[in-house]
Amino acid sequence: MVSYPQPATGVNYNLVDKVELSLGDRVIWYIIHSPDGSFSYNYSIKAARRRRKRCPEPECENFLEPGQKKCIECQLKTRKARNRRHYQALKARIKTGSP
Repeated sequence: MVSYPQPATGVNYNLVDKVELSLGDRVIWYIIHSPDGSFSYNYSIKAARRRRKRCPEPECENFLEPGQKKCIECQLKTRKARNRRHYQALKARIKTGSP
């Protein structure tokens, strides 16, 4: 992503032309306001502060990636348990002969 400073005013010109930054970062422009006009002379980039969340399962201490509800290990455990319950129900239906 590219960010540009505010246009300089008066007879001045900006000392910084453009800044490339990654998504989620912020640019802070340092501006001098003089009687002849304003101009940007420096910048700093502030990274987005995100608090890392932990997995909601009580026995798990893993961190989650953005957008995840459970860690990968807990997702696998849940899927295995769900499949086990499903196939046990199928076996029970086959034994009893019900559809």
